[in-house]
Amino acid sequence: MKTNLIQNFIHTQNTQPSKKEAPDFDIHHELANKTFIKPLKGQGRLIKSNILYAPVEMAKSFAYDVNALKGSIKGEANDHQLGKLNDLGMKIGGLGIAGFLFTKRQTPLTKTMEFVGLGSFFASMALWPKIAIQLPARLIHGFNVQQQYEDSFGRKKPFYQDAQFLPWDLYSAKEIDKIGDRMGVPKDIPNRRDFIQEKMKKIAIQNNTLWMLTAGFATPIMSALICNQLEKPLAKPLAAHRNNENNYIINKFKDASKGMISNEIKNKTEKIISVNQNKPLTKDLLNELADAISTGFDPRVKKIIAKDLGLMLQSSSSVINDNAINALVTNTKKAFLDKGIATEIVDSLIPEAEQLRTYFAIEQGSFGNEITKDNQERIFQTFTKDIRRKMLEYNKSNPNKEIDRATQKKIIQLLTAPADKNPIYQALTKERYAVLDSKNQKLVRTVTNIMNEFKGEVDAMDKYVLQKVGQVAETTLANSWNKTVDMFVKNLRITPQQIAETRGDRLLTTELLHTSLDNLTAEKPLYKKITTDLINQIMELDRLIKKTEIDDGIFSNPEEICKLDKRLEQMFQNFETKLGNITGKGKGDMETLLDYMVGPRRSIEIPDRGKKWSVKNLYKSMAKERLFSVKSTFFRMLNTLDTYRRVAIGDTSYMDSIKELPRELKEEVVELSKGIGLSAHTADYLTKFFASTNPNPNWEDMSDIKLVNGKTVYKYFHRSVEAGKVNQPFNSKIFIDTMGLTYKDPISDETEKAFGKNKALLNEFKEYRNQSFRKLGTYNYIENTVAKVGDSALPTSDKEMFNLLGAAMDEVVSNYGKQGYNTRKWMNIFAPAGAVLLGVTVLSQFFFGRMNPPSPIAKTDKGQINA
Repeated sequence: MKTNLIQNFIHTQNTQPSKKEAPDFDIHHELANKTFIKPLKGQGRLIKSNILYAPVEMAKSFAYDVNALKGSIKGEANDHQLGKLNDLGMKIGGLGIAGFLFTKRQTPLTKTMEFVGLGSFFASMALWPKIAIQLPARLIHGFNVQQQYEDSFGRKKPFYQDAQFLPWDLYSAKEIDKIGDRMGVPKDIPNRRDFIQEKMKKIAIQNNTLWMLTAGFATPIMSALICNQLEKPLAKPLAAHRNNENNYIINKFKDASKGMISNEIKNKTEKIISVNQNKPLTKDLLNELADAISTGFDPRVKKIIAKDLGLMLQSSSSVINDNAINALVTNTKKAFLDKGIATEIVDSLIPEAEQLRTYFAIEQGSFGNEITKDNQERIFQTFTKDIRRKMLEYNKSNPNKEIDRATQKKIIQLLTAPADKNPIYQALTKERYAVLDSKNQKLVRTVTNIMNEFKGEVDAMDKYVLQKVGQVAETTLANSWNKTVDMFVKNLRITPQQIAETRGDRLLTTELLHTSLDNLTAEKPLYKKITTDLINQIMELDRLIKKTEIDDGIFSNPEEICKLDKRLEQMFQNFETKLGNITGKGKGDMETLLDYMVGPRRSIEIPDRGKKWSVKNLYKSMAKERLFSVKSTFFRMLNTLDTYRRVAIGDTSYMDSIKELPRELKEEVVELSKGIGLSAHTADYLTKFFASTNPNPNWEDMSDIKLVNGKTVYKYFHRSVEAGKVNQPFNSKIFIDTMGLTYKDPISDETEKAFGKNKALLNEFKEYRNQSFRKLGTYNYIENTVAKVGDSALPTSDKEMFNLLGAAMDEVVSNYGKQGYNTRKWMNIFAPAGAVLLGVTVLSQFFFGRMNPPSPIAKTDKGQINA
């Protein structure tokens, strides 16, 4: 009997008991709800925002961006990867813009600030939402409103980017409950997780909206404030780096100059030579060569090189061309006419230029033909014979107007005159023959190589002098100036409000300074601080720019030569030796260029420059005068402080120049001396200071000036115009006494002690006062726009006076005040605006996410939920 497998399976299968239908079960509702359908467990994760994880996340993001870039190049990138390229492109584009602007800036700090500005902009975009939105929201609401997550494909996305799709399953129930507790959500409400999630979504959307509203204002303000605060910290290391670079140039000048040779001159010249080999050296070609060889030099050098090349490359042979033919005709006719020979006779004897061109077979405008000395003689003989022949023909053709014997004698004398007086010889030798042949090519290349190497040395010297003492921002000298003035003004105890009130008026600034110095010098501790700080700044300047490096000319040893002068002497001597040894077809060297660069080697005068002018001396004087002028300004500040202090002490041993004067004149001289230190310029010294004085002072009152707590109390002097006083610019007695009090009388003990052990700087300061007195205070004449008395010859030049005086203190403080006022005004506008914006943004968090929770679930007495 066969086994029926199907029947056997049916009988052996366990029958499942049927379940009863649940009461009120609606199958259609359940199918529509689909809550029983569960997705697969997600592979994504929330990205932790802890600072410890930041490097790891940054590395992953960078790797993802690189892969996105590779995929986009191959055409394999997805939408998310292409979207990430937008951020990458923005950063690369920003770097490109910053790099372009970097090339347009002149100083290291401004160059650096281009990239700092770019970085601060991106940093502001990233930091603003974290500081002003994310952090306050997390502290107040207990969760990160800018939470990011990584999906199953490794794509990093903002959690709340799409409010319609939020991957809540990445949050555990424990995390949601913890957030709900932080937000104060009741625990006994139905569907608590749903309510917490809805509240989180609302807060996140509100914060995203707030971010969009504030970012446009916050980012530029925050970026500007960051740049403003980073400028000073960056300036110091950049200045130190630049100073080290300058020291390398001056100490290793040969190596530094070699590194700056660009070969631009050689490349340009070689290109011209290759195109014009064996061609005539016309004026245009000489200018083209000179333009290439003088690349990077001033325009005058081009003209000088063109002139010297033309003389050096020409041969002893002459050339017959348009210029020579025109000169031959013009010179000969002029010589005949000057002898009184009739115009009719001259025109018939002298051939026209066109006839000569045909004779010499020269096309108009061509370079011409070479003529040796033998050819010159043959042409001369032919030309004179032709004139003699035409004389005979003229007499035959004009029997009634024959050329008389006296006229014939004049003509013969002209034709047989010596070469230096013969018009024909002069015309034939006027134009020299020159071709860019192999010998001249070699000469041009030699000059080019010398100039190319010299250009590297000039560039190195330019860089050194400019970065050390140039009249631009961020030089060693400029940085020292800014630091010293900043320190000085702060020690004056002038408030920002006072600076704002006086910044636009020099007279108000002078009055403010006068009051401030009166108060400051009356107190010994304050005076000691400001003088010590000022002297320390001068010592710092001496450390940065040593006398052995650049000599400022104050109290210097004439036997010691500074490094700058040594390098300049070596540089220009080497240039002179190389260029002077060139032997051309014409002159032996490029004399005019050497005279211009090194200085006249013969008794000549450079046009508009003078006998002592040269590029070499210009380098020397520029560096020294800049340093001397700045240092004189600092010494002038110190001398003015000392003048105020000596008056405040009241000891007559410090005021020897005025102790024999009556009190009325003492007061006038003291005030004039103080005013000199604050505001005097070169013009004031030339006019001897227009001062309102009493022509008939009280000589019976010989008492000293009264002092109260170190401040002068005047009996006679008043700053306002008074009746009975007159303007006396020609009062030499007052002028000389004022100069003596200002520059000649001994300095105070406090000032001398402020120098400490630095006796060299103390002696330098005393020498500055000595030079000032000799060059400014001992004139044997008085001169102004109204009257001239005595000898009007200046004992020193205006430039020396200008450098010795430096800048007036009131101008220094006024300019500092304007700059400081503008900076403070900018900060006073934008800093409060940024603070207000930050405050409003943070306070907004307290009003976000307001939602009424559902009613709590009621409980019975037995603790059971009452459904």
